[in-house]
Formats: sequence, C-alpha cells, structure tokens
Amino acid sequence: MGMRRSLTGIRARMELRQLAYFVAVAEARHFGRAARGLRIAPPSLSQQIRVLERDLGVVLLHRDARDVRLTPAGAALLSHARALLARADAARCDVRSAVPGVARIGLRVAPGAQAVVGPALCRLATMDPEVMVSTALCPDADAVHAVRQERAAAAVVWDGGAASSRTAAVADGLAYAELARVPVTAVLSPGHPLAAGSHVSAAALGDAVVLLPERDLAPALWDGVVARLGLPKHLLCAMGDPAGDGAGAVLRGVVTGRGVAVLPEPMVASEPVGDGSAVVALPLDPPLDVGLHLLWRDPVQPALRRVLEALRPG
Repeated sequence: MGMRRSLTGIRARMELRQLAYFVAVAEARHFGRAARGLRIAPPSLSQQIRVLERDLGVVLLHRDARDVRLTPAGAALLSHARALLARADAARCDVRSAVPGVARIGLRVAPGAQAVVGPALCRLATMDPEVMVSTALCPDADAVHAVRQERAAAAVVWDGGAASSRTAAVADGLAYAELARVPVTAVLSPGHPLAAGSHVSAAALGDAVVLLPERDLAPALWDGVVARLGLPKHLLCAMGDPAGDGAGAVLRGVVTGRGVAVLPEPMVASEPVGDGSAVVALPLDPPLDVGLHLLWRDPVQPALRRVLEALRPG
C-alpha cells in the first residue's frame, strides 16, 4: 500500500494546455508577453505553470522582475513539449482532414518572420475557405527539422545569403522559394556614439562587440550575416539559448550596454524590450539584406501551392 501511495504521489498529470502555456512563456521569456499572446490573464498563466511544476515535482522556470529563464529541467521539458504539441496538432489535422473539401496545412514560422508573412496568412484565411493554415512559432532550425520529419507541411525560415545555405535542405528532398528580402539593421542603445548618425558603417562594427542570437537558432542567418559583414569572431557575443528565439535576449543586451546588435528589421519591430527601454535601429552602410524562404517537401500539394502563392509578394 505504501508503495502504491508513493507512485501515485509522483505521477505527473501534464495537460496539452499546460504544455502550450509553458512553451509560450519559455519562448517569450516574459509572463506578460506570453499572456497577451495567449489572451489570458497573467496570474492565470502563472498559476497553470505552477500547477505543472507541482505535478512534475520540479522547478521549470526561474522568475524575476525583468526576465524568465529556463531551469535545466525546463530546458529538458521544452523539446518534449514542442514535439508533443506538434504531434497533437498533426493528429487534429489528420482527423479534421477526414472532412472533405478542406485542406489543412501545418506551417512553422521562424522568429520575426510573422511580421512579414502574417498579413498574407490573414488574407489567405478570408479568400480561400478550402485551405486552413495552422501556424506555430519556433526557431529556424526547429522549423526545418519539422518539415524534414513531416511534422509540418512547410516552414518560413531566414536565409543569410551564403551560397550553400540551403544546399543541405535541397539534398534532403526539400524545395524552397524566396518570399521576401528584408534589411538587416544595427541596433544600438540611445546613448551609443553610433546612434547619433543616420546609418552605421560595416567598418564601424569591426571595432564593436556585436550581439547576435545563438547560432543554433538560425545557422544560415548567422553564417551569412557574419561572413558578409566580415565580423571578427572574437568580438561576437551570442545571446539567449536554443530554447528561446534569441531576439529578446539580444535587445536586452543592447539596452544594458553589452554591445551593438545586428538583426533583421522584423525581429527588432516584433520584439518588445519592456520596462520602458528603447533602442535605436539604423540601416547599415553598405546596405545588407537577407532572404525569407518558404521551405517544403516535394512534390508540392495543390493546397500548399495556394499557400505559396498567397505568401509571395505582389
């Protein structure tokens, strides 16, 4: 009897909703931002995370006034939570696909990319009732893996412009098309000496500590930007970790004076810094832009082709 009580006491009762809440907080690194995205009250969100922690018997998140960080247990759960949510989403799509006449497309979207493709997805929802697109935000590398492992039909990912950036994807039987090109900006604190100008020269970055998201979040973007700007590797500082999107950590590093950031413009526009802090985003000289690509498995299905057509500009 004692053994039975012990086993019952440690049995975890994870719910998909709780896992979705946990992933949202882990990616936003802030309860308020996550709550706004989920459209629930922050106290309710915090309570659900504490229930999950109590059921698992571990602390998943370190909380303070400015930030939320994953514990080792939280980092371990995050990859499993994403996989479980993706499988649940695939199951829903498969079940609903039994209803004739509606095609469902699972789409993974890299951080910052939703600022570019979000309006097009909204237009698709109103103009094509026969195609239902479900989107999930995740790091660039995870998005590519989701398509490769058939957990998603397509992904919107960043490309840094290196000649071999998508060679591996094509070799794996994946295809891609460029959706847009967006400028890369230098992001500085208002008091930085370079913030007073109208642009930032690439040469000036050679003498600065340059902040970037962790390379594992977007390898093609990292490699392409570093190579094309000729940034000295000893002055690069990776911010964040593979569990989050990295942009928030980079911008907070700028605010606290740790260095100058180099980010695609949509990442800066879509990531609130919080606490009333401000940053200055200036174009680079010479200008630098990066590509946003749609990646999918061949052969392309008719429903996915309509999504591709809707996402392409013009």
